[in-house]
Amino acid sequence: DMDDVNSFNLIDFSGSDFSGSVLAPINGNNNFSDANFSGAVHFGDDYSGNIYSNATFDGATLHGDFRNATMTNATFTSTNFVGYITIANSNMQGATFRDIRGDSGQLSIYYSFLENVTIEDSREMEISIIGHRDEPTNMHEAKLINANIVFPEFGIFDGIVSSDLVENDCCLKEPWVIEDGVLLNTLEGVENPA
Repeated sequence: DMDDVNSFNLIDFSGSDFSGSVLAPINGNNNFSDANFSGAVHFGDDYSGNIYSNATFDGATLHGDFRNATMTNATFTSTNFVGYITIANSNMQGATFRDIRGDSGQLSIYYSFLENVTIEDSREMEISIIGHRDEPTNMHEAKLINANIVFPEFGIFDGIVSSDLVENDCCLKEPWVIEDGVLLNTLEGVENPA
């Protein structure tokens, strides 16, 4: 339990067990691959570029933002997001968000790579995903089940598996629509509509 963790830089913490710990914002480009943050209180990783591949945040409480992070195949099951949390410019390929919650009811994901991401049983949180015109958010083959998602205006949605989505299609561009809780491509003759 420290005020700020500035002294960590380029340290390999892969496979470490931080379960139940209290971690102040962690600066530096450190490797937390396969680390266990279950039940931990984590105050974020703002502008640091830490690596959290295959890390477990199950039951953790997150208070701070994550930017420029690598979070491939990380799991966030029953994770509590306190305040308005932002994940930005991060690689989230294969990450799983299941039964997440938070006091603000909102999680924002900006300009991040979300291919094969799973968001499931997370209606309690509105997850706003924002892409950029020049770099659409890649959500190819994502699994979105029983979730409340504000889709990006600029996104790649091919191959998405979806059901029981909150009917929030504010930012979708044609031909994408949410119909009966399913994200659909309404173009005629589409071989593999989501």
